[in-house]
Amino acid sequence: MTQRTVETRSAGGFEPGEEPRHGNGEAQGVYVAVADGASEQASPNAAVGSTVGAPLRESGAAAGATAAEALRDGRLRSELASIVVVGATSSIGRAIADRFAELEPRARFVLAARRGEELERIAADLRVRRGVDAVAAALDVTDGEQVDALAEALASSPGRLRGLVLAQGFMTEQAEAERDADAAVRMIEVNYTGAVRLMTKLLPTIKDGGFVAGVSSVAGDRGRGSNFAYGSTKAALTTYLHGLRGKLTSEKRDVSVTIVKPGFTDTAMTYGGEGMFLVAPPEAVAGDAVRAIRKKRAVAYTPWFWRWIMAAICAIPRAVFDRLGL
Repeated sequence: MTQRTVETRSAGGFEPGEEPRHGNGEAQGVYVAVADGASEQASPNAAVGSTVGAPLRESGAAAGATAAEALRDGRLRSELASIVVVGATSSIGRAIADRFAELEPRARFVLAARRGEELERIAADLRVRRGVDAVAAALDVTDGEQVDALAEALASSPGRLRGLVLAQGFMTEQAEAERDADAAVRMIEVNYTGAVRLMTKLLPTIKDGGFVAGVSSVAGDRGRGSNFAYGSTKAALTTYLHGLRGKLTSEKRDVSVTIVKPGFTDTAMTYGGEGMFLVAPPEAVAGDAVRAIRKKRAVAYTPWFWRWIMAAICAIPRAVFDRLGL
């Protein structure tokens, strides 16, 4: 089998130099091309000092501006409540941002991921199609200085931080993770420690009534021989989020925590993969995720039937399960 190392579209993009692969049903996004000098309808929710509805290059920010640059030029300052979507260039992250923008046009959307130019296209699309205030900040979640800069920028904004969606991630095939320790460690850094870094820095800024949501996976429900390296990173994220929800509840803090557990989703990561079934489009996953977040649910399997599939898998006795070769 040909080995693939792919950074998930449900979690933050490809590694430099790799060829993107897309499934037939994958949401590629509807980008609105705007020529220099062309006018767009600005949202009535535009923050003071921002040029909403225009490409970021027209509002004074360079293409692919980092969080540190956004902090310096004041681009993240706003009177509006902000929802931060990390991994917004991924299929699921992009779809979550779009669904939230459809339902909450008075919110401000801060889109973060490594690929700054694509982020700007996605932000421009949200401004035009949804009429919302949306800005982009290039961010590598494994870079502590970049995360610190984003946290500082959001903390200094007069508008409250309403929510944080963690949809970033990285996946390599199990065989490669066993051969290449760096690939295995990168999955841990992006999928787990990067998420922990973001939550640690941004949680103090989230006000009452806010939320934290992490896109985990059904792969984290039980260790399987075919993908335990990746699954273990999602299991760690799930455990952290469960514990965080319990701590915030015991402290009577009004910040909800939701764990989103997609099954097989039609993204670049899964395109051409073997043994997949009941594959869902990212828009359906995003709809389930946003609904669960708004209802303050603890866990959302998506589609819903994965809850029962995973319950059955987890109920298989270990002695039997280990012989199945799953």
